[in-house]
Amino acid sequence: MSEVTYVFGAGASCKSMPLVNNFYERFNFFNEYLRKTNYDRQEFFNLCSDFSKNIKSHLSFDTFFKKLFHQNQKEKILLYKKALLIYFIFEHFVDLDYYEQLTYNGQDSEIKKDYNIDPRYEALIAGLLQPIEGLSEFYSKMNCITWNYDLNLIQAFKNFYMADISYGDFIGRFHISPNEFHFGNQLKVFHLNGFINHNKLINLEATGRNDFLNDFIDDLKNPDFKPLLKFAWEDHKNGKIESPCLQGAVEALKRSDLIVVIGYSFPLYNRLFDRQLFSWENIKRKTIYLQDPNGQDILEILKTDFEIKTQITTKEDPKLIVSRNPNSFIIPSAIF
Repeated sequence: MSEVTYVFGAGASCKSMPLVNNFYERFNFFNEYLRKTNYDRQEFFNLCSDFSKNIKSHLSFDTFFKKLFHQNQKEKILLYKKALLIYFIFEHFVDLDYYEQLTYNGQDSEIKKDYNIDPRYEALIAGLLQPIEGLSEFYSKMNCITWNYDLNLIQAFKNFYMADISYGDFIGRFHISPNEFHFGNQLKVFHLNGFINHNKLINLEATGRNDFLNDFIDDLKNPDFKPLLKFAWEDHKNGKIESPCLQGAVEALKRSDLIVVIGYSFPLYNRLFDRQLFSWENIKRKTIYLQDPNGQDILEILKTDFEIKTQITTKEDPKLIVSRNPNSFIIPSAIF
């Protein structure tokens, strides 16, 4: 097999991070956390409260940000991205015991949280590595394309490659561009929407401190600090998407015989990106796994919006396979 590419959407991190259908509840709980822990950063608390009110009336925060984009509200976009950044850091760091206490022992299913880091990523990497003692070598060249801002994927690779160094040092060694990581000749990772960045982000263990966010919030006052979080449409210039990261992801899909799409629903606001990624030339004759509880709905989107045949009628047609298993990520037997 030449190469294998995994494509991750929000559902691939659902055991640690929110989904579209519970994002407002989870972010609102974050606001309550700030209030109950007596944060003395009133300006930031007001910003988060305002952001929460705005996203309540939108299908997703992406929709809200796209509205600001069309209104040319650059200052608001930057401020709300900073709020979003701190919120994602909170989701990775918050003490889970304390979180459960504030959610009345986890009875509210909309804001229930199982992990700081989704364990399915480590399980995936463990299954993809050859059983060679003391080495981390995959069965074939790997690519990972993710729409997620969170650190689940990179942290999982760190735990296998260099568990003993700090997260910041690990990022420094392999982060070759704002959205791209290369791990030698074996693995490339493309964060299409950017990722969580902060100079005080050292490790991802729950701190047990109720005031740990102050360490991150204070740095946001630096006018030179800009989150690396971004949206697909922000790279749309001169009638096309201009993004080196996207181009790298496109080339990765072209080289791959096997593509595994996990927890990605092909939302309308990413359509320009997805049409370049999943063009006919990129996916013909390939085997594509779609792992999602709503896999049949995704098949319908690919059929109607992307004009991709869901049944093989010629040797050019891709082979589409749906899996609804939520407990672990797919590792197709062809990889071995």
